[in-house]
Amino acid sequence: MNRTHLLIFTILALSLCCCGGGVSKKAKALEIRADKAFIQEIEQAVTDRYGQLEPYKQRELKIVYSNDSICIKQCYVDVEQTNGEKEMLEYRFVYLIDMLMSRAEGKAIYSGVLLDFPCMSDHAIKVCQEEINNTGESVYDSMYGKTHRLP
Repeated sequence: MNRTHLLIFTILALSLCCCGGGVSKKAKALEIRADKAFIQEIEQAVTDRYGQLEPYKQRELKIVYSNDSICIKQCYVDVEQTNGEKEMLEYRFVYLIDMLMSRAEGKAIYSGVLLDFPCMSDHAIKVCQEEINNTGESVYDSMYGKTHRLP
């Protein structure tokens, strides 16, 4: 996917269906699963980018959006390369339950995508969440085919 597709995908993901008042048990369980998958995706991205897993530190992990079927997180990753150079990477991660495949296989099937572009500020996250609450938009179905299956 090119940067334009990733940007469109993120904007669509942020325009997700309405948030409820509190975080449900199912949403919390999805957030916990997303954490593990997010770390694995970051490790793979760092390995792919540098040819091996460089020492890195994940920081400022934040939930951009979460409900019982999708969780969007972001964080900064500080990487120290073998030559001593330091680099800061920014990632967003979309993790969701693929309802269609889950029904077809009779068990929960999860998909996700790691996006390599700037993290949103706390203010931008708040504004997006308010917009989602006000408009009630849902683009969940349009995400099929843009994510890949995760354990």
